[in-house]
Amino acid sequence: MTSRVILRFIDLGGAARTVDVQTPLFHLDQAWQTDAVERSQHPLSLVGTNECQFTVHPHEIITVRILAKDGMQAPD
Repeated sequence: MTSRVILRFIDLGGAARTVDVQTPLFHLDQAWQTDAVERSQHPLSLVGTNECQFTVHPHEIITVRILAKDGMQAPD
């Protein structure tokens, strides 16, 4: 099954940094940073099948859309 997920992040720190988002329940196909109304702006770097990365700046709000396949199977 394919899932579409929206994630929002807010930086409360005072310095730019790289954020690693790990999704143990999903295998990522694609990830995008979007604008406030969730229109794709640019693709994010994928690390393996379960992680994406982006840069956040001081006090910035980031919206991320991921397209993923379920990584866990339901028990029989």
